[in-house]
Amino acid sequence: VFEFPLQNNLMCANPMTKESSGLSSRTSSCRSIASISSGNSSAMGASLTSEMSRSPSSQFPHSPIDIPPIDPMAVMELEMAAKRVADNVDLLMGNLRSNLHKMSAITVGCLDAYKKSVDTTCDSVDSSIKKRNQETFGQV
Repeated sequence: VFEFPLQNNLMCANPMTKESSGLSSRTSSCRSIASISSGNSSAMGASLTSEMSRSPSSQFPHSPIDIPPIDPMAVMELEMAAKRVADNVDLLMGNLRSNLHKMSAITVGCLDAYKKSVDTTCDSVDSSIKKRNQETFGQV
C-alpha cells in the first residue's frame, strides 16, 4: 500500500474543511485512513495486489471536488523546512569549498617540499659522485 503521511495529515488536520456539513465525512475518512494503515498483513497484501492491478490514473482524484483544500499552515511549514534545507546546503557548500581550498594548499605545499627534497638529493648525490671521482682518479 502506498501511503503518503503528509497528505493524510493535511487532509485530516485541515481546519478549512471542518464545516458543519463536511465534518462527519471528514472524520470518517480520517478514521478509514487510520484503519487501512493499521490493518493486518493479509489485508494489506490483498490491498497491494488490487492497487497494483489498477492503472496509475485510477489511483488519483479526477475532479477538483475530490481534491482536498490545501492547509496554509502546512504550506508554510513546508516552505520553512525548505528554507532550512536550502540554508544548510549553502552552509555545507561553503564549508566544502573552504576545505577543498585548504586541501589544495596543503597538496601544493607537499609537492613543493617533495620537489625540494628531490633537488637536494640529486645535488647531494652529484657532489658525492664528483668527490669520489676526484679521490679515485685524482684531480683532473
